Amino acid sequence: MKKYLLIIFVILAVIFVSGCLGENVDDKNSSEVQSISKGGVLLKYPSNWVVSESTSNHSLLSVSAADSIDSSKVGQVNVNVEEKELTSPLDTFVNQTSASLNNDPSYDLISTGGVKVAGKDGIEVIYKSDVNGTMKMHKAVWFENNGKAIVVLCSAPENQFEDNLNIFNFIIGNIQIS
Repeated sequence: MKKYLLIIFVILAVIFVSGCLGENVDDKNSSEVQSISKGGVLLKYPSNWVVSESTSNHSLLSVSAADSIDSSKVGQVNVNVEEKELTSPLDTFVNQTSASLNNDPSYDLISTGGVKVAGKDGIEVIYKSDVNGTMKMHKAVWFENNGKAIVVLCSAPENQFEDNLNIFNFIIGNIQIS
């Protein structure tokens, strides 16, 4: 019996030590946090992401996975923070935006729901889109700040979305608004 306990103890010790000493390249690359601030929005993102360009005229900040930047310096896996004038209550504003997506056959609305962002009530919209033949997944988190609608739009090709969801959630969960 003591022999079996000793063997189990040795195996557990080896597993524990190898787990503590082993390195996961993704964890190492994304463990350092960087930040960028503009327009009262502070965005924290992992060190294997970079500040990037956005195709939106309403963009405040945009960060992307460094290995997803295309020739126009726009990331295919990205988080874009946009600010728009709020012309109605937030839920009405988001519903109107979602309705326009529903009328476009290249978009497929998956879900909507309530969420908290930087201590504010918000709305999360998840949808798919066909962008020039590439299926993309999007997680849009809307909230109000000083009479403006802020949307944190997380996007990735459909086959990369789940792999980046933890990073998207980290960025959204650590956003600061002033």
